[in-house]
Amino acid sequence: MIEVPPEFIELVVLGWRQKLLAERFGVTDRTVRRWLSDPQVALLVAERREEVQCAIAGRLTGMAESAFAVLETLLSDASDSVRLRAVQLVLDQLSSTHRALMDRQADTSEARILAATTPTDRRVPTSQGVAS
Repeated sequence: MIEVPPEFIELVVLGWRQKLLAERFGVTDRTVRRWLSDPQVALLVAERREEVQCAIAGRLTGMAESAFAVLETLLSDASDSVRLRAVQLVLDQLSSTHRALMDRQADTSEARILAATTPTDRRVPTSQGVAS
């Protein structure tokens, strides 16, 4: 593995551009590209990015109940414009969630249909040698 400064991984995950990374670490753009193309560095970046995304998802999940309580309060606000905006947010999220569920169901149904209509001799064998 190429040795990179520890801070390099963090800044890549934060979205720093290659030119800024090169300036920050006193190297050329080519060196930064070489660092980023190293499989071990790419793996470290991917792992750190996943850690950050999981942490963010956890925090958002923790805040969801409070957010819903605030939204419920806003739905009863005296101001028409505040109530309207709250209703728009609820309906937008409902629509988004519904679309995601429908897409997931469609993907599952498509996979089942494909599996049911694929001749058994063309199915990919599993690790136990049984057709799937």
